Amino acid sequence: MIYNFDNIVDRKGSFSVKWDLKEDTIPLWVADMDFHVAKEIEEALIKRSKHGVYGYSITPDSYYQAQIDWWKNRHNTEIDNAWILSTIGVIPALSSSVAGCVEPGNNVIVLSPVYQYFYSSVTNNNANVIHCPLINDSGKYTIDFDLLKTQAADANTTMLFLCNPHNPVGRVWTKDELTQLVEICLEHDIIIVSDEIHRDLTYERDYTPMLSIDGIKDNLITCTAPSKTFNIAGLKTANMVIPNDALRKKVNQALNQKEVIEPSVFGIDGLIAAYNHGAEWLDQLLEYLQNNRDFAIKYLSEKLPDACISPLEGTYLLWVDLEAYNIDSKNLEQRLIEEGVFINGGYKYGDANTHIRINLATSQQVLKEGLTIIANYLNHNR
Repeated sequence: MIYNFDNIVDRKGSFSVKWDLKEDTIPLWVADMDFHVAKEIEEALIKRSKHGVYGYSITPDSYYQAQIDWWKNRHNTEIDNAWILSTIGVIPALSSSVAGCVEPGNNVIVLSPVYQYFYSSVTNNNANVIHCPLINDSGKYTIDFDLLKTQAADANTTMLFLCNPHNPVGRVWTKDELTQLVEICLEHDIIIVSDEIHRDLTYERDYTPMLSIDGIKDNLITCTAPSKTFNIAGLKTANMVIPNDALRKKVNQALNQKEVIEPSVFGIDGLIAAYNHGAEWLDQLLEYLQNNRDFAIKYLSEKLPDACISPLEGTYLLWVDLEAYNIDSKNLEQRLIEEGVFINGGYKYGDANTHIRINLATSQQVLKEGLTIIANYLNHNR
């Protein structure tokens, strides 16, 4: 089946956070997509809806098998169904990892700038955030392994949060980088919590699962969801893959204490349909997103030649440094809303107040309209 991602789906008035929070703006902010889901997902949800009864549900074997098959077929990685814990989202998964495995007052290393809920998932569970700032070389980010070694050597440091692919800087970490990270963490018995929610959204560089790195399985919690890949975040379904029995037991207890267990009846059917039948849709989506990425980089490079645009290896979130335009990202975010476009200011993600994050997952027509407003405003107010 050929999917038309240029088709503009009217999401206004549908209780969409993205479209209805700030009316009369072009929303290039929160990380969901404006594309119609794969036909098989829609059909599965319609079938469930027509059943007419939406009571409590069990989680069937097919829910776990769909994930096992996707890991193997898409990412050449073997997992066991006993390793999987279900929850309602990756944020609860992160929070439960800290609650279950980190003592109050201990440290969690975070590679910043990063998705803002990494920080609150730590502090809300009475642990300390230790920032390990990524090295920024003209927009290309790498891990500061020397600093990481020092931070990991602190006896109070017991966990590290990883984002792969990394939101918002767009890196897809290489096997060599992940191996270095693992070696440091194993030396100091640090648990790695790897948020791999964007794992299926990569371009020229393939994603390497942390699960595939030698030696780490007993110290690893991997968080995944079909939400970003297949545009079904509203189904509130995510999963954790934890090979170590003792570690999994601790996290499972925290999930239950926080009462964030069990996918919804619609989430179960959506996940099964997505992983079993969504590959063709995803392959076409990736081509469209890559075209949007290339279009946006070319357009901004021409209209804002002094902007520093980070290479986008994964996710659909473009990271742009506007330091040359003398901006404060929090103020710019508000000014652009008034102009008619909503982006995310970099202030949300750590020490990145000259940056903005732009969501490219919309029709190219809508994207161009939003980018035009951004460029015109910055050039007029420089």
